[in-house]
Amino acid sequence: MAYHSSVRREWAVSFLLMTLAGCTARTPTQSGNASVSLNPAALAAAFTPRIGIAVTTAGRTCLAIRNGNLALNSPVTLVMPNLPQTFTEAQIGAISDSPCPITKDVDPNVTNYELHLASEMPSSQKLVPMIAVVGPANNFLLENTAVQANLQQDGTHQFFRSCSADDGVHLTVWSGTPLSAPLLWHGYYYTESNPGVGPACTPSETHGV
Repeated sequence: MAYHSSVRREWAVSFLLMTLAGCTARTPTQSGNASVSLNPAALAAAFTPRIGIAVTTAGRTCLAIRNGNLALNSPVTLVMPNLPQTFTEAQIGAISDSPCPITKDVDPNVTNYELHLASEMPSSQKLVPMIAVVGPANNFLLENTAVQANLQQDGTHQFFRSCSADDGVHLTVWSGTPLSAPLLWHGYYYTESNPGVGPACTPSETHGV
């Protein structure tokens, strides 16, 4: 009788260990190429320190982003979201005491950086807001007229869009086809008497994440 009780106990322990192992195997991790499964709000929060707004003025190109820890000379990819879209790589410069002119009032929650470009921005692109993504351009590609990026390096592609609203341009990054996929990031560029260079904004593009 003691023998059978011992066998039953060993079998129960083995079953419990196998069950736990199976649950662990199904839990996404950040090791290797796997990524953590996050809900849209958490995923959007993870992108906030990686994405900001850049603009070229008559005298400089600058970046406004909610991240005060970017290293000098680290790469950043600038996406021109107006169709036909393009992208180029720049480098992070020094933190700027002069705010990047993207808002009507200075936003104390963002850090402003000078950006160094490999070549001068065309005059047609000056004072046109760009989506700036921290990291090199090797995860970006141009498909027809739209830029795509594999920002999570998990095989999924993110897309970029801009739209025109009263007194400004809304910039967005989507986890798939814009307007139908989850919204990952939203930024706003203020410009008085917005000329309406992009499509009119939909409600999903103006509320942020």
